Amino acid sequence: MGWIGRGIAALGCALALATAGARAAESPPQEEAPVRLDGETLYTIKGSLAGFSPQERAARAEAVILSIAEDPFYAEELIEVAPARDGLEVHYRGKRVGVMTTEAAQLEGMTPEQRADQVVGAVVQAVRKYRERRAPQEWLVAWISLGAATAVLAGFLFALRWLVRRLRARIERGRQLGLTSPGRRRFGLDADALARLEERALRAGLALIGLVAVLAYMQVAFTAVPLTRGYAIAILNYLLDPVRVLWGGLVASIGDIFTVIVMLVLARYLLRLLRWLMTEAEYGRISLPRVTPENAPALYTILRLVVIAIVGVMVYPYIPGSDTAAFRGASVFIGALFTFSASGAASSFIGGLVLTFSSRMRVGDRVSFGSITGDVVERGLVITRLRTIKNEIITVSNALVLGAEVTNFSAKAREDGLILHTTVSIGYDAPWRTVHDLLIKAATRTTGILQRPQPFILQTALGDFYVTYQLNAYTRDANRQEVIYGELHQNIQDAFNAAGVEILSPHYRSLRDGNRSTVVPPGSQSGSA
Repeated sequence: MGWIGRGIAALGCALALATAGARAAESPPQEEAPVRLDGETLYTIKGSLAGFSPQERAARAEAVILSIAEDPFYAEELIEVAPARDGLEVHYRGKRVGVMTTEAAQLEGMTPEQRADQVVGAVVQAVRKYRERRAPQEWLVAWISLGAATAVLAGFLFALRWLVRRLRARIERGRQLGLTSPGRRRFGLDADALARLEERALRAGLALIGLVAVLAYMQVAFTAVPLTRGYAIAILNYLLDPVRVLWGGLVASIGDIFTVIVMLVLARYLLRLLRWLMTEAEYGRISLPRVTPENAPALYTILRLVVIAIVGVMVYPYIPGSDTAAFRGASVFIGALFTFSASGAASSFIGGLVLTFSSRMRVGDRVSFGSITGDVVERGLVITRLRTIKNEIITVSNALVLGAEVTNFSAKAREDGLILHTTVSIGYDAPWRTVHDLLIKAATRTTGILQRPQPFILQTALGDFYVTYQLNAYTRDANRQEVIYGELHQNIQDAFNAAGVEILSPHYRSLRDGNRSTVVPPGSQSGSA
């Protein structure tokens, strides 16, 4: 990791500890609400008072201020501040419109007089602007500004349209040039793919520029018209407030961000170490307890999931906004979604874990369970894929594999050999020693049959008309047993035909007068039985 990585880790830990201490020392923030007129914030109200929340207090204050601003007989001298029993009262035209109590002023960290001067000054200035915007001379300036803004927007859109046409023509020329030079590639893309990518980038840029232009026009238009000037301020606040909140959250969470970075860096290097260990174990270059070359890739996948889960749990409290109700609600929703929809996947995952650390099967084995017989081509943590002898790919869940009786033809074939067996019925007129020799000779001629251990014969039944012989032969190529069986049966037919011994399996009935024997001389076509 080096001294730079260690320095970052130490700095992140120090900032995390400092942030945790600051969080423990600071008091919980008070709830507040802004008081606005025409979209412009005049002052803020903090804390609840007399059973009213800050939002309710702000709404009542806005209604009073708006009624004052729209009074046709308004004059600044009509606003007066008079002492009251528990603070100050604000009067307009002799009527009480508000009360500045000592408790409310203390919530702002001021005296009632200081708070009254601040509020009244802000209201007087805001009402003056409100009435000036609606003065008759303001309308002439508004219409001139609106016309100029509209002309500028139209000219900008016309110029943008001309630029887009030029860029699209350039993209088409590049595409045509690329088609005439098949080997010409840029950024690893051919002419058509590059042209499509440039066209999408052009559309995205055009949409972004158009959005910015429309927002700028709305800002100018709403600002120019007196009655909508408040909307311009509100729109600007809507655009800037998220940026302010994000920037403030980023600055406040700088220690947590460094903690998250340190944890992610450590987790990354831990995963690289685990990957190196499992890769070396897979290729047999190192030996780890209970880790075989077959289960090393699956074990790395499991350990990777465990590390990611642990790091996710450790990082979660330090993510900015993780303590908000929205974040917690999203976490609960995602958890419930996985709980109700992943029960089958969970059982398959558990089955995959059991199969990973058991010797039940591995990739390349010929297995059979239920009505499925095939070679294992993929063994994951959730599913297992088999390729049948007809080259069909069958996907089954590991839960199904774990609950079934699995026959593994390859498990012992690699070391001791798999015993292939087939049965023939021969009449009593053929000496059993001759039959044994013929069967063993047919087995030794078959590709894939081992000479050692030597094939052997079992006489499994003495019937009324024939003796049942079972040929048993060893092979290490369990995946080719169907092909080996086919060649073995051909060699049995050839060996018995050459020796003049009839195969009566399973039944053969004939009258010799005028009927042909089942024995066919070597080199001729086989007769009918």
